[in-house]
Amino acid sequence: MSVDTFPQIAENETFEDVPTNDWTTPKTIEGALPAAAPYDSEMMPPAFRVWIADTADRMQCPPDYLAATLLTLCGSIIGSRCAVKPKALDSWSVVPNLWGMIIGDPSQLKTPSVSEAMRFLSPLIDQARCEHKTKKTDYDLKKMAYDSDCKRLAAEMKGKDKAKRDKANEAMAGLKATEPHPPTMKRYKVNDCTPEKLAELCAENPQGLLSFRDEVVGLLQSFNKQGHEAARGFYLEAWTGTNPFTIDRVMKGSFFIENLCLSVFGTTQPDKIRFYLNDARQGNNDGLIQRFQIMVFPNPIRRKYIDERPDSEAWEQASRTIRKLADLKDFAQRGAELEAWDKIPAFRFDEDAQQTVKDWMQRLDKRLTDDATLTPLLQEHFAKYRSLMPSIALVFHLVEIAQHNDCMERITDSSARMAVKWCDYLESHARRVYNGLGAVGAVGAVTISERIQRRDLTDGFTQRDIQRKCWSGLNNKKAITAALEQLQDADWIVPMPTPQITEQGGRPPATPYAINPNVFQIVTHN
Repeated sequence: MSVDTFPQIAENETFEDVPTNDWTTPKTIEGALPAAAPYDSEMMPPAFRVWIADTADRMQCPPDYLAATLLTLCGSIIGSRCAVKPKALDSWSVVPNLWGMIIGDPSQLKTPSVSEAMRFLSPLIDQARCEHKTKKTDYDLKKMAYDSDCKRLAAEMKGKDKAKRDKANEAMAGLKATEPHPPTMKRYKVNDCTPEKLAELCAENPQGLLSFRDEVVGLLQSFNKQGHEAARGFYLEAWTGTNPFTIDRVMKGSFFIENLCLSVFGTTQPDKIRFYLNDARQGNNDGLIQRFQIMVFPNPIRRKYIDERPDSEAWEQASRTIRKLADLKDFAQRGAELEAWDKIPAFRFDEDAQQTVKDWMQRLDKRLTDDATLTPLLQEHFAKYRSLMPSIALVFHLVEIAQHNDCMERITDSSARMAVKWCDYLESHARRVYNGLGAVGAVGAVTISERIQRRDLTDGFTQRDIQRKCWSGLNNKKAITAALEQLQDADWIVPMPTPQITEQGGRPPATPYAINPNVFQIVTHN
């Protein structure tokens, strides 16, 4: 392409001045982020709506962050204690073991928002610690008595009287059968934990755990390091929430987890998820990122100064509901069925809700088959919504029971419809993430255009110059090539003539690029 063949600028693009040279006016480089659906309070059960609205207003943070955290938190509290059967007759069941991720710039209060929602776990954690302390005291007393009896019988077993030795041997065998075992503390959440310790905690808490990481992409990238391959497999297995898991090691022997159930939630920034998606698109994809079904990336908000007292009634209502949700037991008496092949009790939908589920699943299957705009990564992501929608409906059903102490035998249509709203909402956010942040070329083109305007690149720069800089979204040759092609199409750069290869041969010289001087008058939009 020559400088004389540039297409003209679109009418809706603005520049500081009209070009006065021989170069054509370049086009504006857009960040290509699709719009995301806004949060709707009708997506959440009434027990949480007022608290989310009040907290989001006082903190001046997106309500999406609070809602996504609460939904994942409630799913982890239920864990593998009960399941849902999405179909009316089939035995297929899923547990609400949800994985979530919130994406936003550092200024969007991601961590404070999550911390505020995670405070609902504090009363449960305090109660678990208190109960463990009581059990530990009782265990210590029993262990002291046990050790004393063992010591006494051991002395008698060494005596000269054979009858007394035999009697002591018999008593010791009986005593060993009553050896007290140290109590395990019920855990709800873990933060920084090695895979080995995490496996141990999962074995002690078969109902499930919530693993929270403030920078969750850092956790995912750590699985790519040499020697961490087993950790990746552990997390992949933990997502299902109902399978046993065995760890075999030469030195440490075998370790069995009766039921591996682990929920993962965390925050990240757009630049960091970009790198991970680019790696997944280039073949390093094993379905791990698609397991983060509760993935929200809302638009930034304009904050204003707010100084108001929290709504104590809204807090107490939400906190009380979550405490009751954790105390729910005897699911079979509340309408869940436990058939011969069922591992855990499972709820079914009522007639109206079942029709809602059926219609939604048929629309999903049709979209997965017919929608040509779906990339492979996005198609795999949406395919996992088959378990997401009924899982969310089960969470909302049990939240309703906990709030009103009702005994609704089947999941109602209102819970099913709230779950459908969530899936529609999450679909728009997933498209924003995969098609926006993960779009090959678009992200890199924005980065290079900004660097050109900062004059970090000058006339005659090459692809190798960019690769050496290690800029965001430009970590490989394919991404750089796609970005440069977009900039050529937008008339920002043109390739310059390259020297011919001499008869002595050698590596072909890199193509240099000339920069359109008019780009320094254009405003770049990300």
